[in-house]
Amino acid sequence: MTGLPEYQKAFIGPYINGHMELKDGFYVPFNPAEISVEEAIGALDVSGVSGPERRSWMQKGRTMGMQYPVENSMLSHKKGMTTLSTTLFFNTLYDLYQTSYEDVREDIRRLYPYTNTLEKNKNKVHAARQIYFFWGTLAVAGMLSRMSVNYTMFSPDGKPVRAQVSISIEGFYVGEETAVKSPPPAKTGRSAEGEPSGGLSGWKERYQGGPNPRLQL
Repeated sequence: MTGLPEYQKAFIGPYINGHMELKDGFYVPFNPAEISVEEAIGALDVSGVSGPERRSWMQKGRTMGMQYPVENSMLSHKKGMTTLSTTLFFNTLYDLYQTSYEDVREDIRRLYPYTNTLEKNKNKVHAARQIYFFWGTLAVAGMLSRMSVNYTMFSPDGKPVRAQVSISIEGFYVGEETAVKSPPPAKTGRSAEGEPSGGLSGWKERYQGGPNPRLQL
């Protein structure tokens, strides 16, 4: 009888000078339930081709679109790019009867370095860093092109304690580097800085009963 596979956590961190960096990275509290990957290959890219020219192509047996993306078209500009989209779950409610609450936005701010967000306490915008997403055999690096936050639960005083964050990364697959520079396994529990590095295991240990807060969205 073989043992169960090791539980792996998805990792997000900076991608600098063509390499993933562990510093300033973090493991997601909960692995995403779904990941969508869009490949821009230029298929059916014939928006700028006239009808007679298309007919001529087909009469000559020429494949339309894929090998011949129209110059200056959107698909032509995106050819070879990859867009990864997923939704991350953040939670600071570990006991339905707790009396103090952590603001879930503190965890979400880990994504700010990859956006053109106004720096805290400074009247200037920092340049967005390249982002790296790694989970199992899937690794994508690029720019964070979309980030949408949906707060789904609040403390009695209105502090957000649970959120779903939808992100899209437009970039490229990272190949053989993932086998060499994959992040170390996530530890359970909460780190010295207070981040839920163990994610699901640590959350279960801290939860004190009552309805499943993950399902109460």
